[in-house]
Amino acid sequence: MAERMRANAGRANLPFSNYGYVIDEHLPRPLTPCGKVIKTKQPATVERPTIQNGHRVVRIEMKPEKPVPKLIRVLEHRDICDYPRVLRVCSRCKKAGHYRNDCKEDFCGRCSTFGHTTESCTAKCRRCRGDYATADCVKP
Repeated sequence: MAERMRANAGRANLPFSNYGYVIDEHLPRPLTPCGKVIKTKQPATVERPTIQNGHRVVRIEMKPEKPVPKLIRVLEHRDICDYPRVLRVCSRCKKAGHYRNDCKEDFCGRCSTFGHTTESCTAKCRRCRGDYATADCVKP
């Protein structure tokens, strides 16, 4: 049983929030649909071990049938959960390492591809092969 618990135990980092101090008793309620809360802790900064860094680390025994939540609601505020060893994937450009809100990938509105801007696009018109966007073409 202890091995199974260790294998299914996950850690959720709750980064900076827009609300004040949240006591540990308020965290288990929104997390219970995901699994059993084993422990919570507030890590300190490296430079000053007596000062906490504003993050909350929660250890959870995850339920196998429940997906890992991306958002959590605590005291009527939504917050993003960050999980170690779980890769962030952008739903806009499909690249790893960031979320859609932080996406800085150039997108071309002319050819609908990532990697360059509309101003630098060299794609030809799909109807007449002219040097302009298909939306600007006057030919039927």
